[in-house]
Amino acid sequence: MRTSTCAAALAALVLVSVALPVAGQWIGFNPSETVPSAETFTVELVLDTEGVAVMGADVLFSFDPAVVRLDAVTEGDWFTTAPEPWFFWADAAESLPGIVHVTGSVMTTGRGGAGALAVLHFTAQAAGFSPLDFQAVSLRSPLNAPVPHTHSVGDRIVIEEAIGTEARSFGDLKALWR
Repeated sequence: MRTSTCAAALAALVLVSVALPVAGQWIGFNPSETVPSAETFTVELVLDTEGVAVMGADVLFSFDPAVVRLDAVTEGDWFTTAPEPWFFWADAAESLPGIVHVTGSVMTTGRGGAGALAVLHFTAQAAGFSPLDFQAVSLRSPLNAPVPHTHSVGDRIVIEEAIGTEARSFGDLKALWR
């Protein structure tokens, strides 16, 4: 009877002490809400590995092409400052307007730390809101195993309508914000 109690206690201790993966790794947009003051502007796709080695990232996200146009995607400092060779590829699929696929890898041992995976270069098209919604995100370890992570939600670009310099009544101005 004493043996079974010790075995149960040992089993409980093993279950509690097993290191479960923690989703401390985070990916999102910086800034989370962009209200540009110029027609062209940039937003960063950022990653914070919280000290865990990450070898690669594969991200698919969407935006509203009626509000903003994606002009280019360039590699961010998470790749460009890596001490190892790296690979970066981005595709703003013209066949699927408003969908962007960004993927990259730091070769050999991976990399920890925080930084921009990609810099997104946009041009404002019309007044409105463009959500930046993650469709799929995958982070991989140096052993090609999935890395648990979280991502931001509710990121968006806000393009405000410019108020003209011509004389307007107060009612006309209020109508712009309804």
